[in-house]
Amino acid sequence: MSEFFDATQLAIIAGVLAPPFISILQQPRWSARVRSVVTIVVAVVVGVVIAASQGAFDTPQLTLATVATVLVAAQATYSGLWKKLGVTSAIEGATSPSSSQGDRRAA
Repeated sequence: MSEFFDATQLAIIAGVLAPPFISILQQPRWSARVRSVVTIVVAVVVGVVIAASQGAFDTPQLTLATVATVLVAAQATYSGLWKKLGVTSAIEGATSPSSSQGDRRAA
């Protein structure tokens, strides 16, 4: 794939596609701070993997730019697309343990 896309292009693609996958990890009951940390950690991991796959891991500036591109693309498409369509909320709801299940077990 590296002959078709450079690190920036891959970072944009990954960032656009990341929010639904991040929603699998996120829990609705988590604070905004924890949710932000999860998003940043995912962006760092994805950005570093992309930089390494492109042979750019030795260049800290390119690695940082790749991580930042993933993060910005993920946040922009989350706010402008995925959240408005209800995709991320639906995924979080489907992949989060419900409190009603815990209530039934206690009864």
